Amino acid sequence: MEDSFIRLDGRFDSLKGVKEAGVFQDRCRIFHVYSMSDIRQIEEQLFDKSFRSDFFVMIHVLKGETTLKINNRQYQAAKNSVVFSTPSSLKSGLNFSDDCEFEGIGFTIDFFKDLRLIENLGDMMLFFGNQLSPHWNLDDDTGKLISSLIGKIDMRIQQVDRHSHGRELVAVAFTEFLLETAEIATENANFSGFQYGRKEELVNKFGELAQKNHIGQRQLTFYANKLNITSKYLSETVKEITGKSAGRILDEIDLIEAKRLLENNKLSITEISDKLKFSSPDVFSRFFHRMEGCSPSQFRKAIFA
Repeated sequence: MEDSFIRLDGRFDSLKGVKEAGVFQDRCRIFHVYSMSDIRQIEEQLFDKSFRSDFFVMIHVLKGETTLKINNRQYQAAKNSVVFSTPSSLKSGLNFSDDCEFEGIGFTIDFFKDLRLIENLGDMMLFFGNQLSPHWNLDDDTGKLISSLIGKIDMRIQQVDRHSHGRELVAVAFTEFLLETAEIATENANFSGFQYGRKEELVNKFGELAQKNHIGQRQLTFYANKLNITSKYLSETVKEITGKSAGRILDEIDLIEAKRLLENNKLSITEISDKLKFSSPDVFSRFFHRMEGCSPSQFRKAIFA
């Protein structure tokens, strides 16, 4: 992936106060940024444009505030705020206050597999990120809990080669972090009585397929065939779980990608239409206007105004 978190996250290596997660650095990173010089470097190097990744990323703001954008929605994150993004989410940071300090963790699905964590835990986290709010305002006690859990993972990873059960201890610490995070996510979304079952898993798999194949694959039958179910069942299940039609979800993914491409003023509207595999620029413009209420050109002008 051209703008992967792995490539961009490699730039953290030279920044003071940013800690790598040892032998797992290609699949898990713990970071703590506490000085303005570090923050400004990250702002210039990482957050000057939107990017996608293969990582789950959680940022916990410890002091000050920052404005982050997830899938083109802005979130103002102050002290004890958490912002959580899933793989393939479109991410960018917009600004940081002078006293901003934050910590966080980034990890891949492979990290789950290597540690042999609880079955479906990765799918659960994808579902939480896709269906619930990615921005949570925590109380002081919950903020301290998040910090302690991240710190415990960091400690276990740093000591993994010094303990005969090092990997098992990493798995225990990481599982505790994920289960607590899942509980916090449901509480902050007012999602009482949540149960992760077959329908939720199906919707999550549909979302993953849609992220990977939405360009050029806008027919519901394609996804139903991949999932070995009927188009009717897929449509009904997606609507039941998300409150949106499957077609609407595909449209929203296309819109997010269109907005990302429109941020690059070197690409013409025709080139963007071709990249997204619309049949013509006019069809793309009508789609964009239907979804956003303005033309692609008007949207671009507003960005660079």
